[in-house]
Amino acid sequence: MLFLLNVEIDYPRIGERLTEIRAAEHARVKELIAEGVVVVEWLKANGRGIYAIWDCPSHEALNKVIASVPMAPYLSRVDLVPLIEHPLFPGGRSLPVAQASAAES
Repeated sequence: MLFLLNVEIDYPRIGERLTEIRAAEHARVKELIAEGVVVVEWLKANGRGIYAIWDCPSHEALNKVIASVPMAPYLSRVDLVPLIEHPLFPGGRSLPVAQASAAES
């Protein structure tokens, strides 16, 4: 199941270990990408966290994966929203322009 994650990170709590923890986080996320868990992530423009789409079989499995990332102790907010496919965007893809125009008619 796909989940939208809205994550805020308490960077001041990380302190001088930021470079070390960020490197470990990137390594773990690369593993999760290879496993098909992490679908996509975006950095928040305010620099305080990420939005992401992760694919896990259940809410419980998702919580275990989140706990496995090195940034987990520094997450100040984690909102999880289960997602289902929208009929206008099968597979989560954008509509081609011609289809979008026809859908508006």
